Amino acid sequence: MPPSNRRLQQLIYGWNNDGWSASVEFMHEMMARAAQARGSILDCGSGLSTVLLGLVAERTGSTVWSLEHQAFWAGRIAASLARHDVRRVHVCHAPLRSFGAFDWYDVDAAALPTDIALVICDGPPEDTRGGRYGLLPVMRHHLAPGCVILLDDAARAAERRVLDQWARELGTTYRVAPGAKPFAQLVVPEVLPSEVAERSQAFP
Repeated sequence: MPPSNRRLQQLIYGWNNDGWSASVEFMHEMMARAAQARGSILDCGSGLSTVLLGLVAERTGSTVWSLEHQAFWAGRIAASLARHDVRRVHVCHAPLRSFGAFDWYDVDAAALPTDIALVICDGPPEDTRGGRYGLLPVMRHHLAPGCVILLDDAARAAERRVLDQWARELGTTYRVAPGAKPFAQLVVPEVLPSEVAERSQAFP
């Protein structure tokens, strides 16, 4: 049974990361989606969400890969996971680096799974060059068809621009959940626009 709103509020308070933690509504949606995920989970920006995802993964048998650019924070998350005996989370310390037009986590993409069924995108920070756009171009071939992307902070203009760009590149739309701290949901199509173009060229 998922934790109640009151319990989640207590966890957020106890985590002592005011201003950065996701909302109760986002946490509920994240955990519900994690329970349904039939593949790996990617967590962009570690925190309380990482621990909660790990607890769900312990029950479902999934695996969580969490990207964190700050060494101190990655260490804190790893210690918290060990303290609670959560073993199905890989915390990857990945400083931000330039990918040309944007910055993203400096992670060896080849080491990450190619069956990612759920992405929780709450990082990198807002002032990162390109914001959170890098998720799609860097990780695109690791996202399984039907992969659900949950993007936090969807009320911010930078996140809306990222969502618009992702939707154009994937040939899909997104939905923003209402609330004091809105978040967005986007689903990776079964067939990407580039694949449609390739098939059209192959079979004129």
